Amino acid sequence: MCRCEPQRPQRPQRPQRPQRPQRPQRPQRAQRLPRQKTSNRWSLGVLGAFCGLLVLLARSRADDAAPRNPVLDQLLDQGVTIPGFGPYRLPKPIVDPDMDGAALEKALEKAARPVPLKLFKKVGPFAPISLRVNPVSNRAGMTVGHDVRLHFVMRGKLADIAKKNAILELLGGPGAGFTPFAARQLQNRQITLLAAKGLDDQYGALRLPFPLFRAVNGIARHVTLTDKKSVSSALILDERFAKDKEFPSFWRRGNTTGDYAGLGGYVFAMDLLEPKGALYVEMHCVFHESKEWSNGQQVLRSKLPIAIRDNVLEFRRPKK
Repeated sequence: MCRCEPQRPQRPQRPQRPQRPQRPQRPQRAQRLPRQKTSNRWSLGVLGAFCGLLVLLARSRADDAAPRNPVLDQLLDQGVTIPGFGPYRLPKPIVDPDMDGAALEKALEKAARPVPLKLFKKVGPFAPISLRVNPVSNRAGMTVGHDVRLHFVMRGKLADIAKKNAILELLGGPGAGFTPFAARQLQNRQITLLAAKGLDDQYGALRLPFPLFRAVNGIARHVTLTDKKSVSSALILDERFAKDKEFPSFWRRGNTTGDYAGLGGYVFAMDLLEPKGALYVEMHCVFHESKEWSNGQQVLRSKLPIAIRDNVLEFRRPKK
């Protein structure tokens, strides 16, 4: 007989758990772009350029607002018309008030030549000066004028230089004269004077003597510009009034006279830090010498330096 084991009852199957609903997927985060490293030097460079632009704009506005000496600009840009030669432009001042110490010393050395700078800076009335009188020659080699370049140091104040007619005192000496026109004289010639801070604009009758009893007469324009650092005094014989009925342009020697044209110049002065209380003075001028003055012998060049040295001596003396 076989034994048959009783079959175990099958377990009832567990009911399946309901599936959990799937969670909604989170939106993917946007990928961050890698940061670009900014160079500090680059940012500082941009800032520096921007500040520099602001400085330039400020300077340009200041330059536009600052008045200029119109006669000095005319002498530098257009020049003086010398008969037999044409326009003759004067050089700019060698020294500039905005120069730093090294540049200023170099400019003063150039102005002092051939005098050593140490001696050039002396402020006494008999201190050395730098003076050159160069001939202005035409294409034929004939001397038709003279270019005078003068540099020296003196004790004084810019305000005193502004009160003088420096170009006349240094070139013509005590016999020189300039009489400013009154309002009616200006109106009759349709002259309008410029008005600006630190600017003194004048027209008047000029008398400028030269050695050997020569004298130039006519109507000239004289403009002085004064600021905190310097003074510029410029004068030019105005060709528009060469045939003026009251003050024509002419030269005189004794009883001999003749038509004249071609004269202009300027004086530039500025304070020096050393020696204390000293001024640097620079003069540039050009004028026509008529061949009729000395029958074509051109003797004025030898006489003029002596007269100018005497004029500088008087110019340096303090006024009581």
